Amino acid sequence: VPAATQLAHAQDHYHALNPTAAAAMARQVLDATRTLAEQPGRGRAGRVAGTREWVVKQTPYVLVYRVRDDALQVLHVHLDASDWLP
Repeated sequence: VPAATQLAHAQDHYHALNPTAAAAMARQVLDATRTLAEQPGRGRAGRVAGTREWVVKQTPYVLVYRVRDDALQVLHVHLDASDWLP
């Protein structure tokens, strides 16, 4: 499942619970991807070789990503940061 689809499903869930919070989380994810596109080394080394991970502040999301041909590729959006952290 593409990361964009994972995020859309999660956002649908949160929107049903609290539309305002869901919109704020979407902005946080967008801000995080912009930051990572400019500074991809900011995330920690990922669990899978060649990937990196970024916990999106004030959200339950962890972005799993890599950089290929100077482009940020978000591979997975993990929904529960507390479950994902080592």
